[in-house]
Amino acid sequence: MSAELTSEVGKGTLPEPRSSARRIVGFDSWTRGAHHFERLIPALARRGAVLKLVHLGSWGNDPGRPQQERIGELEVRDISAYGDASLEGMLEAESPDVLILLSIETFAHRAMLRYCRQRAIPTLLLYHGLVNVQVTSDRRGSYGPRMLAHAMFVASKLGKVMRRTLPCYVMALLRTHASGGDWKRFICDAVRMALGQSAYRPTADPASDATATMCAVYTEADVGHAIHSYAFRPEDVRVVGNPDLGRFGMNEQLLGSRLACEPPAPLRLMYIDTGLVNNGLIFRNYDQFIAHLTLTAKALAAHGARMSLKLHPSHDEELLRRRLAGVGVEIVANRDLMSGLQTSHACIVEPTTLAMIPGLLGMPMFYAAYGELSVLRYGPVLMSYPRGRLLSDIGELRLRLNEMRSVCDAAATRTWIRRNAGPLPIEDMAERVATSVQMLGAAHGRVAASG
Repeated sequence: MSAELTSEVGKGTLPEPRSSARRIVGFDSWTRGAHHFERLIPALARRGAVLKLVHLGSWGNDPGRPQQERIGELEVRDISAYGDASLEGMLEAESPDVLILLSIETFAHRAMLRYCRQRAIPTLLLYHGLVNVQVTSDRRGSYGPRMLAHAMFVASKLGKVMRRTLPCYVMALLRTHASGGDWKRFICDAVRMALGQSAYRPTADPASDATATMCAVYTEADVGHAIHSYAFRPEDVRVVGNPDLGRFGMNEQLLGSRLACEPPAPLRLMYIDTGLVNNGLIFRNYDQFIAHLTLTAKALAAHGARMSLKLHPSHDEELLRRRLAGVGVEIVANRDLMSGLQTSHACIVEPTTLAMIPGLLGMPMFYAAYGELSVLRYGPVLMSYPRGRLLSDIGELRLRLNEMRSVCDAAATRTWIRRNAGPLPIEDMAERVATSVQMLGAAHGRVAASG
């Protein structure tokens, strides 16, 4: 769910001379997650720190970006701005006091963790979603990729992986004097990831490049995941709140607000997508995904309901508008999400963090498990929601909605909301992250304990 971003091309390709302000570097594979970093700028500035984002877009993840630009208030640089475009070169040039990552599951990010550890640079893994909306308790997970679709997805990334990612990681292993166990894990993880399986397992070694120095998760529901999947110690996991809530206009007054009232007719439902087809998951191809949306819209129309659609940012929105023209689907922009939910009677959702918003409002939710999505499984956070139901037959939607309305347990729903809203107030999420960054740097002698 990326925000509407405006970019301003900067001049020059080299970092400025070191200033007295503490330097925090965000590191990511592309610019589409820039909003996760930009929201931290004011809170970090109040602590005497400046933040910039360095990304690997020119490696093939986000081609065509300038070497240097601004996205909103965030200073952004492509890795190509640093001489030989190496991770080591970037660390030498920027000399960050703390490095923040949104993911540590790719080999390029793991290479960065190795270099940071070698240089005693503390690292923070900042979760960019609520993981336990998915199934994390077994190898199958929530999806289980289609072999053909996943093979095509892997093939589309193979050039970049062979040209950039794997050589980068192999070089990091060599330069950081990796152990035999590290090399063995590299081979095993490469095979697992090629097969569409997670490289992370409960047996993760906390001394390996599979983990960062500290972790920040949205809610208590993901603390166990951080500990068991990435080998974090419990004391190194911070609960900072769900930034999607404030980003889309959620506040404490709206929590549970839909338990007391419903919008007037006509019947409207919002479908919240999570971009499965773009990751080689579930659907064989884009045509099958379009067919799924068309089927859903027509089924809702048969119930006298209109369908709105909140897309994952990985989609080409204009392409989908053209493909869905005449089907009766209204595509919802980020800025219109909350108003769209307020006029919707229920949501159909896939396993996505954004599904937490209708849940925290107290709306009825259906978990898409019909047609091609019949193989989808949903995590404990969603499955414990009192007003949520699996929808295995889209033709039964009206019946299931009427049943849900007649058995609404408001008290149980409010208990779920209190447990899953995360720390309050909602808008202080960035302050909590900035405090964690400050503590992390201070513990390693790199950032002042107060400022």
